Amino acid sequence: MTRAPKPRVRHSRRRGNTMVEFTLVGIPLLFVLISIFEISRGMWIYSTLAHAVREGVRYAMVNGPTCASGLNACVRPNGSTGIATVGDVANRIRAQGTGLDQNLLRVEMKLGSGATVNVIAPENTLASLAVDGTLFPPPTSVPSQDDVWVTAKYPFRSALAMFWPGAASTRFQPVIWMSADSRDKIQF
Repeated sequence: MTRAPKPRVRHSRRRGNTMVEFTLVGIPLLFVLISIFEISRGMWIYSTLAHAVREGVRYAMVNGPTCASGLNACVRPNGSTGIATVGDVANRIRAQGTGLDQNLLRVEMKLGSGATVNVIAPENTLASLAVDGTLFPPPTSVPSQDDVWVTAKYPFRSALAMFWPGAASTRFQPVIWMSADSRDKIQF
């Protein structure tokens, strides 16, 4: 008794199916993975920015207008004593903001209480404020009444940001502005 030959199964279709399935799953998976990396990078930038601004305010509030009098003499980073300058606060922010480009970081320093707010250093790049010798907070400020405010903005650029809501478009690559601010009363 002879047996009938078995029909041949084409394996080439299975190979094509596998490639199509990998493409349909692989591309979205790769996009999600890259998005996770970009969002993590954005969160790192925001966390670093917020920490740097808090440290800048802390430095300004403890080096207030009475810092240079009597036993409360404060030592500034350059070794001198006295009230901090805008440049000292900007250098403190730069030192604490590791990895942030100081030419892109925009910082504004304000002083005031309640309704009256005086802008000491208008929004400029951190690099330009680092050489400013204006006293901050000024000697006319009143400890425990006046607040020190520091606000900073930093651009976050990502090629994937064009798909995220709220991204302001530039010519080629969208920008999301990360902002952080901190406020505290002058202590000395």
